[in-house]
Amino acid sequence: MPSYNEETKNLFWILGNEARFQIIMQLVNNLDGLSISKIAKNLDTVIPNINKSVDILRRYGIIQKDGNNICHLTSFGKIVTTHIGFFNFISKNKDCFDNHDIGDLPVEFAQRMAVFAESERIQGVPLISAKEKEMLCNSKEYMNSILYEAKFDTDFLSTMKKKLDEGVKIMTVYGKNSIIHPDSKKIFKNAGLGPYVINGQMSKKDKNFNIQVSVVVTDNEALVMFPNINGKVDTTEAFYGNSKELQIWCEQYFQYCWDAE
Repeated sequence: MPSYNEETKNLFWILGNEARFQIIMQLVNNLDGLSISKIAKNLDTVIPNINKSVDILRRYGIIQKDGNNICHLTSFGKIVTTHIGFFNFISKNKDCFDNHDIGDLPVEFAQRMAVFAESERIQGVPLISAKEKEMLCNSKEYMNSILYEAKFDTDFLSTMKKKLDEGVKIMTVYGKNSIIHPDSKKIFKNAGLGPYVINGQMSKKDKNFNIQVSVVVTDNEALVMFPNINGKVDTTEAFYGNSKELQIWCEQYFQYCWDAE
């Protein structure tokens, strides 16, 4: 279990105060800095109130004043604020994480979940399936997936073949708990996908671990499904986004699972 020092508790105390948090966010959105009077005006309060909060933030190294008495985030303050997106994400989706988990997600990925801050929550299998097909249609280079449930409906396979014909590469990771149609090879063959497997444009790896976090990522979009509290991927809830940060996170997690022994 990780240990926490006094400074960590102090940091949460600082961020937990509404006035101080609002001042920090003013400076996040104005990296060139703001004067005390400008901050007071923006927050519709009086200068003495701002001075009191600024003194505390300076004492803990979150902000600093330059020679012109302009407030700026310190380097430490900038690092702290990069993680606010993570808390925004989990608090905005608290009802989801009341009965969902992040499963066996490695620490190096869990610590970077601020990339989900601008993601869109999608609920319902039909909407998620439609989004996955849309992502495939939009892909220009590749679609990489870590799948708990494999899709073999005719429409999706037809779209897949069309994208393969356009040169898109498709790579998939399955786990030992993945749900795959017993006649998947026959279905793929009937859909005309066999030649793409032979030439390596379409490839997969069957892993000896359970899939707990399902990912679909293309060259410009990403979709993630987390497990419920029992460790089973919930295919009725997903988070989708097209930010570069989320796309990179998903691609790196895919590669992590693809390379895992």
